[in-house]
Amino acid sequence: MPAVDKGKSSVFSAVLKEAAKPDLSSPKAQPDLVVSAETANAMYDSMYGVMSGAMSPKEAVQLVQRTLK
Repeated sequence: MPAVDKGKSSVFSAVLKEAAKPDLSSPKAQPDLVVSAETANAMYDSMYGVMSGAMSPKEAVQLVQRTLK
């Protein structure tokens, strides 16, 4: 674990401490790394589209679905 000055970066220090816990699990690959670039881009567009109110969740799913073959 990197040395961090807890006085100057208490939050970063706490994050590193949590990340170093042995029981912390992590997926083998992020979902966007195991699909085509087209699908990954559609995933991002759909999430940000829903968060910004530019599209409905149904529209977001349809956007991603169109890229799956």
